[in-house]
Amino acid sequence: MVFKLSASSLKLMKDCSTCFWWQVKKGIRRPPGPMSQLPNRVERLILNRFNEYRIKGKLPPELSSLKGMQLLKNQKLHDEWKNKGLSYIDNKNNFRLIAKPDDVLENENKYVILDYKTTGSNPENCTDEKFKDDIEKYDYQLQVDVYNYVFRKNNLSTENFAYFLFIYLMEIDNKGKLTFGSKLAKTKINIKNVEKTLNIALNILKKENPPKDGCPFCLAVDDRSK
Repeated sequence: MVFKLSASSLKLMKDCSTCFWWQVKKGIRRPPGPMSQLPNRVERLILNRFNEYRIKGKLPPELSSLKGMQLLKNQKLHDEWKNKGLSYIDNKNNFRLIAKPDDVLENENKYVILDYKTTGSNPENCTDEKFKDDIEKYDYQLQVDVYNYVFRKNNLSTENFAYFLFIYLMEIDNKGKLTFGSKLAKTKINIKNVEKTLNIALNILKKENPPKDGCPFCLAVDDRSK
């Protein structure tokens, strides 16, 4: 059996190894919780705008500080990585790790991962320090680490850093028009973080029975083994 892994499933493992075991090994997922579609729509609008700049060979204003870089020029390749994903298959350890980056920058002969994040924070709280805390708090770091790991396993050179584009609501006028702001946050890549996390994940998946983490969901559901 080849285990299908991703940044999101590895983040689930860190939240609850029991739910992770059931999802990856048995295909039984946690029921999705309530989720707003607004962030997805905002990120889609950002992507569509960036695609317009991609065609022009220019950086959008949100990325104008990234001198010497450009959006991945190959639209077809971008769409493939974004939608289908780029995979690394480890036949020895029987797992497939997939990466689906929001966007990719080119810096000479190396790639740079760019990920979009929407936030509900007030504009006055959207500081560099706040977003640095968010990267750690919500484990965004693991996400870009995984993407870089997969790229490098496919012999695609990446820089030792990645960017997050945080998007936040600034105001709404009396006609209901929303105005958004954005801020770039740079983070250093940690490949060892991925290797360590994969090792823990594979040890969990080797078990015949699920571990007993006992998250709130686990406590509410007791019939997954039936």
